[in-house]
Amino acid sequence: DKLLSLPKLAELAGLMVIWASWAKPDGSLEIILAIFLPALFIMQLFVRARTGEAYLHDIGQVILGILYVCGFLGFLFRLRYLETVLVDTGVVSFAHGFLKNPDMMHLTVFPVLISWGFDTCALMSGKFFGKEKLAPKISPKKSIMGLVGGIVGCTVCVLVYSWLIGLIPDIAVWKLVLYGILGGTISHMGDLTVSALKRESGLKDSGRLLGPHGGLLDRIDAFLFALPVTYIFFLMV
Repeated sequence: DKLLSLPKLAELAGLMVIWASWAKPDGSLEIILAIFLPALFIMQLFVRARTGEAYLHDIGQVILGILYVCGFLGFLFRLRYLETVLVDTGVVSFAHGFLKNPDMMHLTVFPVLISWGFDTCALMSGKFFGKEKLAPKISPKKSIMGLVGGIVGCTVCVLVYSWLIGLIPDIAVWKLVLYGILGGTISHMGDLTVSALKRESGLKDSGRLLGPHGGLLDRIDAFLFALPVTYIFFLMV
């Protein structure tokens, strides 16, 4: 029974999702779902039949966690593959900027800029100007001015980095500004999502891996949401 425990199955399924994204970065999500979803359902049925454990509620939580954490992390490999395709087809060249090394994985830097730039600027603007709270029932410390400052900050980071790598001649400035605004806003929703999950579960942090900084999910919650936004933006633009 311990070998068929739901957490162990979830960890295995999560690794399968990340592996599939690495091995086949141009593959569709349907292929990944076809690999692990039936196996997870069927194996958990055996656990249910033998132990009588809860099924619908537990497996629903596990599937959400797999798709949320591992599914979003898979976009790191998809972004790297997309960058290779864009360079090979001549859509972008990175030849006009200061950072011209084609192996620097430029597109995968953008989600980091979005999440870290937003968090840093939101913290500063919220500290000095944040009087009106954004969502006090979810996260009492977050303010509206923090949101505004974070969006401005991460947009500036996007523009500066785009200029450094020579992307602005290939992509219009207004599109990059739009990406900064949307990316910053959605990444902040990722932060609020984890706050809501922790509040519902009665937890202060998502884990104890990082000591006083909480769990790993507390540090990458905004980054996870910035990944698919970045992928969709560069795929469309």
